[in-house]
Amino acid sequence: MTLSFLTPFVPLVSDMCKNACNLDSDIDPSIEIVVSVPKLFKSDAGKNALVHWHMDERMPAPTDSDLDSDQQTACMYQEALLQLSVILSCVCPLFDYIKEHPTSMHVLSVETIDLHNAMRVSEEDLYSLQILDRPSSFQSDVTTPSSLFAVLNNTVTSSGQVLLKEWFHRPSLEIQVIEGRLRSIKLLHRLPNSVLQELSRLLKHIKNIPRILGRIGFHRASVQDWLDLYHFVYYCLMIIDMLNSNVGVPPNNTVLQKILGCPEVQASLAPMMEMIQTTIDFSKSSEFSHVVVLPGVDPELDQLQYQYDHLEDELLTLADCAGKHVPPEVAPFVQMVYVPRMGFFMALPDTVAGLMEEVDYNDEFGVTREYTNDHVVYYRCPMTDYFGQRYGDIHTKVEEKHIELVQNLGDQVLLERGHLLVLAEYLTELDCIQSLAKAALDHHYNPPTVTTARGLSIQFGRHPIYELVFENYVANSASSIPPIMVLTGANASGKSAYMKQIALIVYMAHIGSFVPAKEALVGLTDKIFTCTSTVESSMTNTSAFAHDALQVAQAIEYATDRSLVVMDEFGKGTIPEDGTSLLAASLNYFAQKHPNCPTVIASTHFHDLLVGNLVWDSYPFGLYCMSTKLNQKGTDLEYHYQVQRGLDDRSFAFTTAVAAGLSVDDVQQAESYEQRSRYETMEQAMLHLTFSNDDDLATSPIYQALLAPFSYLLSLDDETTPSKQ
Repeated sequence: MTLSFLTPFVPLVSDMCKNACNLDSDIDPSIEIVVSVPKLFKSDAGKNALVHWHMDERMPAPTDSDLDSDQQTACMYQEALLQLSVILSCVCPLFDYIKEHPTSMHVLSVETIDLHNAMRVSEEDLYSLQILDRPSSFQSDVTTPSSLFAVLNNTVTSSGQVLLKEWFHRPSLEIQVIEGRLRSIKLLHRLPNSVLQELSRLLKHIKNIPRILGRIGFHRASVQDWLDLYHFVYYCLMIIDMLNSNVGVPPNNTVLQKILGCPEVQASLAPMMEMIQTTIDFSKSSEFSHVVVLPGVDPELDQLQYQYDHLEDELLTLADCAGKHVPPEVAPFVQMVYVPRMGFFMALPDTVAGLMEEVDYNDEFGVTREYTNDHVVYYRCPMTDYFGQRYGDIHTKVEEKHIELVQNLGDQVLLERGHLLVLAEYLTELDCIQSLAKAALDHHYNPPTVTTARGLSIQFGRHPIYELVFENYVANSASSIPPIMVLTGANASGKSAYMKQIALIVYMAHIGSFVPAKEALVGLTDKIFTCTSTVESSMTNTSAFAHDALQVAQAIEYATDRSLVVMDEFGKGTIPEDGTSLLAASLNYFAQKHPNCPTVIASTHFHDLLVGNLVWDSYPFGLYCMSTKLNQKGTDLEYHYQVQRGLDDRSFAFTTAVAAGLSVDDVQQAESYEQRSRYETMEQAMLHLTFSNDDDLATSPIYQALLAPFSYLLSLDDETTPSKQ
């Protein structure tokens, strides 16, 4: 399942894993599986591989005097890797694969990712909140985005899409990073739409520069690689000119300031573009499928190329001369040819070659038969030997000279590799920023205020996905949300959408995006936990309720005062008494941690939470409900989709069932079952009442009040009439 979701080009697995998981039958046969021995998948092997790479790539060759310091550095470097055992176990086979394929990839750097500066959201929560699409083989033709990533992803480069996914998987907890992205979006948000469209068009030409530079470094760059590099430099200059014209001097801590604030990087672009443009003939390179150097770049190459281009005329003259030294009947068929890497030959069709060998011309003129190919016999003679001495393997000389000049060009380009990589990184970030700015313009998002102080307040918030699906989506506010918010209301009244939109707005603020709200104040949130979707699968060997309980248990175990916990009808998968008790225990556990409890938003139909005083309507709890109203006849329910303060203990399940398509007769029968169940519950409660005699029980106001709602039901079935006992 993991491989089908990641769709890797080359999975690196151990032979034990491959056999245990039966990978050959589970993944696309076009994917190449590289199998390594299990001993390579060890953390110690990975640490050693990283240390050796660090010594080879980042340090000069050690001398005797430097050996002690180099060894000390390697030991310090190895000490820093001790806590990465799981990840390190994959490093050694990865490095081995890269060494075996040096033309396609190269390790430029090894960086440490600090997860303490990122919001933690589990993979299941990313799917539950529809932040990412669940992996599925089903291909839908629906054009409406089904995930938050699909809504916000307007990137035009492959590297931009990869970076945006990184932002989604690791929302930032650094205020400086978040504010820098928000400032950058604001700058682009103010530009005319035509300017944003032009920026998007220019960014489309930005290719994978690290890969291209790696291929140039190994002298394996193709014609397309050089063309992509030329386009990169050319369109970088155009992007910089456009930003200078439309933005001016950008504020600090923005990606635009990074791009426009590097004069040394900009200064290297124009000379590099001119150097490539005046060296490579792209039209001929595309024609011949290899890099061709322009005339005038190197006099020696020009001379060799001139000789090669006029070689055919000289060979015709040579053939006429050779025809005078062969039998007359053979002369019309004589050809002089040049075969690259083999030399010059006299060629005759095999039908007349016999005439040549019947006489003594071979000995007289030094003609030697070399080989036969495709009914043509090839000979060497003094004339071909002369041309071989005069021109040598001229085609190879021309090729080698082209290669030499292109390698020299590559060496000059690699002198600016640092500048190119920095600029490529900034432009990739700019692609993500323009993607978020376009989404903000298209969907009318506004910038949030992210603060280090705890708090959450949203004015007229909307669900970023549902508002694209449902017309006239109703915005809701969440002003000064209490630490524990309990949400009630009718079925299908919008409780789940309301809770999810709060979580999504918090999440979007941490990736540095504008949010679907008029205003939003969001305190830094270190984790988001959800119990919103019931998932049942034979793959996990857990029931739906067990899965929900596991999600709540993780929230109880790991949530901090900076976390957000969203619980949508937790406990619905078991009997009401147990579900109510579990939900009450969970909420009270969080309440006992106040003022250091997380922000909890819970929806429920277990109204006994309040009636039975399992939780209380006082701080840190806050009771809210979704507004609904029955029509005058009491048959149709009006959904207002508005959050208001208070408790609504009506589920309107039967009304919702009729609206969903259940027959009226079935629903009426369900109502009768529900009334009978209530009556039996009431009867059991009355047995615990103490009266001095039966007459006191029969005449008790409590007894009469409890029986009043069931008078109609009792008239239907005399057998259900309760005894006084």
